[in-house]
Amino acid sequence: MSEKTSYILHGPKDEYDIPKESLGKTIFNRLNNLNTEDVINIDAKTKTKVLRCGELLETSKKYCDLYKRMGVEKGDVISIVSENSVDYFVPVIAGFYMGIAVNPVNPAYSVGELQRCLLIAQPRLIFTSDSVLDTILRVKDEMKLKTPVLLINSASRTNPYVKCADDLLQENDIELKNFTPMEFDYTNQVALLLFSSGTTGLPKGVMLTHQNLRLAVGLCSHPKYGNVIPGDVNLIIPPFYHIYGSLIQLIGLITSTVSVIMDKFVPKLFFETIQEYKVSKLYAVPSLLLFLSQTPLIKDYNLSSITEIFVGGAPLSKELLMQIYKQQPSAVIKQLYGMTEVAGPCTIQNDKNKFNSVGCLGAGIMAKVINPETREPLGPNQVGEICFKGAALMKGYVPTQEFLDENGFYMSGDAGYYDNDGFFYIVDRYKELIKHKGFQVPPAELESIILTYPAVKDCGVVGIPNERAGEVPLAFVALKENTTCTEKEIVDFVAERISVQKRLYGGVRFVKEIPKNSNGKIMRRTLRELI
Repeated sequence: MSEKTSYILHGPKDEYDIPKESLGKTIFNRLNNLNTEDVINIDAKTKTKVLRCGELLETSKKYCDLYKRMGVEKGDVISIVSENSVDYFVPVIAGFYMGIAVNPVNPAYSVGELQRCLLIAQPRLIFTSDSVLDTILRVKDEMKLKTPVLLINSASRTNPYVKCADDLLQENDIELKNFTPMEFDYTNQVALLLFSSGTTGLPKGVMLTHQNLRLAVGLCSHPKYGNVIPGDVNLIIPPFYHIYGSLIQLIGLITSTVSVIMDKFVPKLFFETIQEYKVSKLYAVPSLLLFLSQTPLIKDYNLSSITEIFVGGAPLSKELLMQIYKQQPSAVIKQLYGMTEVAGPCTIQNDKNKFNSVGCLGAGIMAKVINPETREPLGPNQVGEICFKGAALMKGYVPTQEFLDENGFYMSGDAGYYDNDGFFYIVDRYKELIKHKGFQVPPAELESIILTYPAVKDCGVVGIPNERAGEVPLAFVALKENTTCTEKEIVDFVAERISVQKRLYGGVRFVKEIPKNSNGKIMRRTLRELI
């Protein structure tokens, strides 16, 4: 197929004020230019737990020595299975120093989900917290893993046989004064290994390089787009195992701004934190904005410090957008569109916003919109599947490398178009993923669990609209002959085997047959028409 080059859009020239080098080197140099008492992270819940520049710098160096002593080297993977904390990113930064890929994992995952993730990542070392330790040890035992497990940021040490990273860090023999991050090819070296379901199927490991993340941070902090300035305070609500949470933390580290971290969303604490620390940058998903538009709590707090609200993860309705503008007239709301595979944002609204647009391409990104049937590129204002290419695109998936079309473009599965000025608009999704509160829920994963229920003959899962969550999973179930079961039985069966974000909040509907095409593929559009 020949490409119509006039129908391929290019992002702007890379003029980001971030050195073209490894993230480790950039962060190391930025930390060295700060005062040792400068605050990096604050725990929103305790308010007393604070990470300062000097502590971060010295502890991250010690982690490098710990990695060496444990045989973890450049190119290896370490996994972190923990809730958000002010210290979470300290071992991550040390990994960046050494060219080690860091694999943040959802601590709410079930045993089966964790086993699948660890089989993909193959970590040489696993960090976890007290709240997840028992699950991790069960996974390790069932998989017969010899991978060491260390407690990170542990106060109670619930298991006396598991070592705490803090204790081992005190045994370091590294020469801290002469330490410098390793030199390596930042364009090719994997920095983060995150999990995404891509457009279909079960979770895959997304290999994001130092270059991918540099471009994402550059786009989100550039004056024309994210407009991060000295003195800004970021509020981190998204979990670090999600690209959104990791990216916000990296923005704070590289721009030398303060990040206040929540380990989970608590409404009253959320408002108190914004008011007390004068949060200026709020990174949100539509479900959070919906909460803001409806809760009476908002009248009890001063949120005037917020200058920008960035919204991603799901489409934002016009009605909700206008409601937030009424509540926060001094804040600029910027929609962005992205995915894990490009380290976050592909597009973001700039200083020439167009209503309902998700903005323009960032540096290092090329895009086209194609006819999903003929694969031919489409011109402006024609709806098709959005595809991406360029330096911002991931290195690839683990375990598969099959993710590009014949011209090297990643097919997003999202339906949209661009206008004559290069502004993008998202109108629908071709892909099968369900977006629940910004989280990706693959129907195939839920179907594989439901099909193990003894009475189930076949099933198909789709997402249905939900005002608070964006979408919730609904299962269509066909039962075997002469068998019976209730909706609750199947809902409970799935809930016991899956993390909380993926449960069947849309319920179960019983049908005689699951509609499929000649290739045996579930016809999800037909299922949605039954709703």
